[in-house]
Parts: sequence; C-alpha cells; structure tokens
Amino acid sequence: MPYTWSARTTVDTLTADTEAVANVLPGDAQTELVVSTGGLVKVVPSASLDGGWGAPVALQTGTPPANLTDVEAYGVAFENRVYVVSVGGGTVRFRCYDQQTWAQVGATVDVYEPFGSPRFPALAVHPFNWRFFEAVWHGAKTILNTSPDRGATWHENDLSGTVWAADVDGLQYPSLWCDRDVLRLVGYLPGAYQGATGKCMAYQFRADATLEALEDAVVGPADEGRPAIIRRPGTGELIVVVPKTGSAWDDLPGTGAGIVEFDSFDTGASWSLIDFHAV
Repeated sequence: MPYTWSARTTVDTLTADTEAVANVLPGDAQTELVVSTGGLVKVVPSASLDGGWGAPVALQTGTPPANLTDVEAYGVAFENRVYVVSVGGGTVRFRCYDQQTWAQVGATVDVYEPFGSPRFPALAVHPFNWRFFEAVWHGAKTILNTSPDRGATWHENDLSGTVWAADVDGLQYPSLWCDRDVLRLVGYLPGAYQGATGKCMAYQFRADATLEALEDAVVGPADEGRPAIIRRPGTGELIVVVPKTGSAWDDLPGTGAGIVEFDSFDTGASWSLIDFHAV
C-alpha cells in the first residue's frame, strides 16, 4: 500500500539562490538537509521534517578551513558523524564532519581523479561493517567504488583479488542504498520508454567482500532526474521514487509534474507502480 505523504513545508532559512538539494540525513536527534546554495555546500539542521529549520552551516575543508565551493556533494549520517563525498576541481573527494560542530574530522581523502565531467555523487555505508560505497556519473557511465576501511582508502588494496570498483554503462543520476547483504544502485537510463524520456534501473551487488554484480531489473518509466531508494521500516519492502516531468505516460494515470512511487515486495526482482505524488 502507498504511503500517505505529509503536507509540504518550506525550508525558510534558505535563500532563493539554492541550486540543488543533495539529500536528507536522518540522525538520532535531528535531521540535516545537504544543499548547494550560493556556490557553497551547506547543511541545514532541523528537529524534524515538519519545519523549524535552522540557519544553514557552510561545510569547511582543511586547516585552515576553506569553503567547499562549486561542487556537488552527498552525505550519510552515522554515529554522530556526517560523511560527505563531493565532486569538483577534477577530483572525487571524501570527508568526515562532526554532527554537532560541523568541523571536519581527519584529512580529506581523494577517492580518485575521474575522467570526463563527473556529476551527481552518491554515498552509502554498510550498517554493520562500516564499508563505504560511492557512485558518480561520468557522462558515459556510472562508476561505483568502495572503501574497506571507513573511507581511509578507496579500491587501492587489491592484494587478494577483491573487486573494489564496478561500472554501469549509460546509467545517469546514481543513488545508493545498502543493507546487511546487498548494495542497491538505482539510476536513470535515457531512451523513450512507455511515454517517459527513459526508465529507472535497479542493480544489486554483494555488500560484503566484493562488488560482484547479482542482478538488475527495470523499475519502471522515469523522466530525467535523480531517483531515490530506501527500504520501508517495519514491512521491509523496497521503495523507489522517480521524477515525472512530462504530462502523459503510456497507459498510466497521473498528469503534470510529480513524483512516482514504485515498490518491490520480492527484494527487487520485480517492481510495481504504487502512486503519484504532487510536487
């Protein structure tokens, strides 16, 4: 059954020059919104998603600090820390921040120097062994990398033949979700599909020793933009939401701009369109 979505609230502490929302970080005591605004990556704290957003805090880098400018970033919250992967200046970088003071903890780690013009970074962490996963779209494909040591090194220790990197040709706007056994990657694949400009694809990889690909599936039609994936608490089904910017899709209800919800009740083997949500 579909979620009943709450009423929209305004993040009234952000100015009109906000360029993009990266993601929402649900923590134990508060929620953070990672955004790109005014050329800076900022975090906007709140006690809940119902409003009451605090003043944006610009993330800093290095000592002495320098503003994180002209980049796209994505973060995950884990044990009073926020981990951020960013692209900009020709390099993919990984950083850790204290969730209370927003000071950087430890050194900046260069994940790798990508080819092309990387966009739309994504990040996930294994809930038990702290293995980190990072994905970036490079124009021709999405590159997926992993760190076995909490972000200290990325796909460099390959002494035992472990596969630390993988790629998916043609996939754009990657999004990641990791649970105990499986890393899930969803993204947008362009090319007309059921009246949409493309389709959302879901890929599964082993979440333990290697990045062995398990299986992939078509989630459903999607217009260009970034999807998101999560597992529903309690009942456990997988949920993917995709953008709908066109006025009509073949044989599907719903018109105008919106967010489309797909659910899977068989661990990602098949997907069903559940509902359209207003933007």
